[in-house]
Amino acid sequence: MATGRADGQATVEYTAVIALVGMVLALGAAVVTVTGVGDRLLYAMRQGICAVGGVLCPPPPEPCVLNRHAQRDTGSVVILAARVGEDQALIVERRSDGKVAVTVMGGGHAGAEYGLGAGVNVEAGRGSAGAGAEVRAAATARVGGGRTWILPSEAAGASSSRPWARARRSP
Repeated sequence: MATGRADGQATVEYTAVIALVGMVLALGAAVVTVTGVGDRLLYAMRQGICAVGGVLCPPPPEPCVLNRHAQRDTGSVVILAARVGEDQALIVERRSDGKVAVTVMGGGHAGAEYGLGAGVNVEAGRGSAGAGAEVRAAATARVGGGRTWILPSEAAGASSSRPWARARRSP
């Protein structure tokens, strides 16, 4: 029975193992970077060093916003020169620590609005040409407020007992 030569076989296997370890480390680094676990791990290690050294450590880093979705509704009415209206906004932010921040803001505005305009339209046969200009000025005061809920996950935000839904509908 003839056997082939195995010279260099160990080098190929060693290279494959090194490549596999490199891919696993790269994947782990990407997961740690994207999820924010690396910052928390580093902070925990610093806390341990501070505790051993008896030194006061800085506060943990704030989570960063990965995704933000905002929805805004505005309405107003102008009667003669008086203008009144209402504004509402809903902002949902997915954060690097896995939590979700839901912010509801709302308020009203009132003021005065004035406008002055003129226009000309000339018709000759089948054609027509027109021009116009308008100038508007408004003074408005706004009053409002808001509230933010920090939820443990997106799944918690999908539950049926959403306090921001009630807050958004209430006057």
